[in-house]
Amino acid sequence: GVQTCALPICFPVTIYEGGPGSEGIEAIYEVLATPLKLRTTLSRFSAADINAMNQLLTGIQLQTLAEIEVENRLVVEGGAGTGKTVVACELASRSNSSSLNVALSTVSDALLTDFKIRLGESNPNLHIISIDELVQHESKFDLIIIDESQDVDWSHWAKIEGKLLSDKSKLVCFMDSNQAIYRIAADLETRLRAKRITMRVNLRNTQKIVKVINNLYSGPLTSVCGPEGMEPRLTIVSDIVTGKQI
Repeated sequence: GVQTCALPICFPVTIYEGGPGSEGIEAIYEVLATPLKLRTTLSRFSAADINAMNQLLTGIQLQTLAEIEVENRLVVEGGAGTGKTVVACELASRSNSSSLNVALSTVSDALLTDFKIRLGESNPNLHIISIDELVQHESKFDLIIIDESQDVDWSHWAKIEGKLLSDKSKLVCFMDSNQAIYRIAADLETRLRAKRITMRVNLRNTQKIVKVINNLYSGPLTSVCGPEGMEPRLTIVSDIVTGKQI
């Protein structure tokens, strides 16, 4: 046999007489190794942003999307940089292509603007709206996706549940307990009678940065698959009122 590396991914391939040949190998590659890519419309981004967004979904993100497909109520917890917002947008995009009536909501105006840039505003079945707009909306929804759920006032949850079209409608809440203002994930899981899953892989930071921030977290710790990076510099300051170091 002959060792070759004709594929875009480099591994040994043994070719025997009467084997599949180069066209057969290419066909096998197309079936088994074609990468899964985000459906978010990349044409809405500047050229600089396209390269950053046109990335493969990680295994944990694909697993999260798969679990969402079989659960009607789900709390997805993860620290900063684990890709919660990417999954939320991907879920909205996939569901929107199925002609479902979808609400994508959050408390943050800045995050709403980011959603609209990523997904556009042309599809009438996708409603990118604030929490206040959601609870007052005239429609009900097949799917409600809420990002930064830890910031939602506890009194709003009954109204949000009331905006589900039926018992089979989905409510998916992404949150970070480390940024929680009102409740942690366990509280929300109980309140919504939801299943909770955790995203634990940090996709944003270097290994040394994650090592530092994990010491500051009270929620689930994250691992990182990025480069080792430079040693971060910490600045310790004191609260003006209490004098306590923060």
